[in-house]
Amino acid sequence: MKETPFIHEVGRTSVDYTDFRKILDGLGDIVFVKGLDGSYLSVNESFEKVVGRTRQQLIGTSDAGLLPDHHLAVVRAKEELLLREGHPVEYEMIYERDGDSRFLKVRKQLLRDEHGCATAIIGTARDVTSERAAENKYRFIFDNAPIAFWEEDFSRAKVILDEIKARGVQNFRKHFKDNPDDLHRCIESIRIKDVNLATMRMNRVNDKPQFIAELKRTFTQDSQSVFLDEFVALAEGKTIFRSEASTIDVGGERLDVLFHLNVLPGHEHDLSVVLVSVIDVTPLKRTESELSRVKELYRSVVEGQQEMICRFLPMGRITFLNGAFGEFFSDQLERKQNVSFLELFPRTDHTDFFTQFACLDPSSPVCSFETHNYAPDGRLVWQRWSVTALFSIKGEATEYQAVGTDITERKETEEALASSEARWRSVFDSAHDLIITINNQGLILSANSVASRAAGIQLAGKMISDVLSQQNEQRAREVLSAVFEQGTRTEIELKVSAGPNEGNTLNCVITPVRYQDRVLSATVIARDVTATRRMENRIREALIEGQENERKRVSRELHDGLGQLFTAIRLNFEHLESSVRKEANDETRIRMSNLEKNIKMAIEEVKGISHNLMPDLLEQFGLEAAMRDLISNWSNDCAANLSLEVVDLRNGLPEPVSLSLYRMAQELITNAVRHSGAANIFVQLIDHGDTVMLMVEDDGSGFDPDSEQIGLGLRNIRSRAELLEGTVDIDSYSGRGTVTTVEIPLLVRSI
Repeated sequence: MKETPFIHEVGRTSVDYTDFRKILDGLGDIVFVKGLDGSYLSVNESFEKVVGRTRQQLIGTSDAGLLPDHHLAVVRAKEELLLREGHPVEYEMIYERDGDSRFLKVRKQLLRDEHGCATAIIGTARDVTSERAAENKYRFIFDNAPIAFWEEDFSRAKVILDEIKARGVQNFRKHFKDNPDDLHRCIESIRIKDVNLATMRMNRVNDKPQFIAELKRTFTQDSQSVFLDEFVALAEGKTIFRSEASTIDVGGERLDVLFHLNVLPGHEHDLSVVLVSVIDVTPLKRTESELSRVKELYRSVVEGQQEMICRFLPMGRITFLNGAFGEFFSDQLERKQNVSFLELFPRTDHTDFFTQFACLDPSSPVCSFETHNYAPDGRLVWQRWSVTALFSIKGEATEYQAVGTDITERKETEEALASSEARWRSVFDSAHDLIITINNQGLILSANSVASRAAGIQLAGKMISDVLSQQNEQRAREVLSAVFEQGTRTEIELKVSAGPNEGNTLNCVITPVRYQDRVLSATVIARDVTATRRMENRIREALIEGQENERKRVSRELHDGLGQLFTAIRLNFEHLESSVRKEANDETRIRMSNLEKNIKMAIEEVKGISHNLMPDLLEQFGLEAAMRDLISNWSNDCAANLSLEVVDLRNGLPEPVSLSLYRMAQELITNAVRHSGAANIFVQLIDHGDTVMLMVEDDGSGFDPDSEQIGLGLRNIRSRAELLEGTVDIDSYSGRGTVTTVEIPLLVRSI
């Protein structure tokens, strides 16, 4: 559409806005003219660039095609206010296009003719995105800084200081000491605008407004001199002030702090924005006073240890030793002054010592080794030494601490253990469970006769790939890798199949076999728990079937019993009401009306409970219809925004699958609404062909899925999924919402 020349009559002079547009096109701000009906009459080039449309496309159109509904409502409300009251209106709005958001500051006013009648709306909009981004960045840094920050307004104090200076005062320190009321006026005039989170944590408070109101009172009486020095510095034109002070937190504990005041650039003339940082140095003060005591305590503790303890420099010179160390190495220490740590051990071990010391770094500062030595009485002994390196800030080793323990008895015990291996072998071979030992490469080192008979082959010397299916092998290798890396006992279950529909469940306990700090191998003890698992599944099936039967019974009782009873009550009440309403007074009529409403509400409540216990839609029309009805009912009953997406869901899903997915969705939505405080809940139901997946996502408070406090509802969900050989995955963190994914297989496959 062509731009219609918009003529504004001023007296007898007309202004053609088509010509005036050339001036407006040179402006960086957005400029537009709208008719009183909201349609665009003229726009400048800046407007075209922002909305991505030409002038011809915009003229004659309204904001309905440019803005989403929630922004459109704001714009219309502002323009209606402008037309109604005639005063210019200003507001900010966010304009989004192609994923790009801009903050626009808009001003609109009426254009009038010579008679004062409004003829059009002229508006300007300025892009303030960078200013808002800067403000948000500053606010984020301020709020989340690890140091306590206050934002203060000293503008009223500046007025007082200027008044005092106008009286000819030059020595403000003397003036404030002689006139304490002026100092008090300055202190009271300070307005604290905001404090950050670190300040709240430091003072152990949660109520920010109340804390801001009382912040100045947290300073102790002996810190009043800080205020005097602070205002003297400001009166002398300084914009930075540092001092030490002390405060009292909410618990009455005294805090020693470093106080740093900084007038932000651009506000030196009125002191309206002053940033104050406060660093709690109480722990540092206490640490300094405790340091000497700790040194003495360390010496006394080390002296009392039975282990041999010493400290030595990188070149080996010993700088400290306790009594046990000096007693064992007394001969070497007496023969030579400034003896090196390595000289106390056999030369054959020196190379190994150097190699281990060279590998120490700040991320791995400890090494250990075993060596033999000779006691003062000539006995051959075995020792285990643990050496810890101490590093400087630059990462250079400055000193080492060595702790030695006599392990001669342990070495002798190891020999005794070797003699007991034969006895262990007899137990190993006579056990009823399957027992094998395996290394970290998957090589079976040994197997008892039960394991070999079950496999039908000699297992010792075989790789697990020779005896397990590909899927079982992959899972077994993952578990073995974790056992060897972490050195922890692990328990898993493996399902092995002899045919496409047959399988035995083995409960496997994998225990690492250690020597010193290394895991040499792992022992696997497997027990056939197939019968046990089948019994557990039958029990779970019976429990769930019992629950469903009980729900059906209660649903029928509510519908046929309590529901009909309420209906009869309503009919009797309506008959009674029609006979007495004319003679009843106003109060009685009101009470009868309220009673009638309550009866209707009770009837609807009974219907709702009966429907939730056993939804007819699920049995008659299938899972999708029941799910949509569930979402609709919840949407009417709660403040959260619920939505459902169904993808490729087939008709005729097996009844156990449909019922279980519906019950799981009921439980997950109920949890999200009642416990998470979510504003949005998204439910997705996807049929992948061989599996069907249910996902429930919310933006609520979240929780710890590994907590022992998991409720009965989630346990029931897992039980239902296990019965159908499905999986349940819960992804949730505190404050980040929850995503629960349930996947149920639809095809029977061998494992």
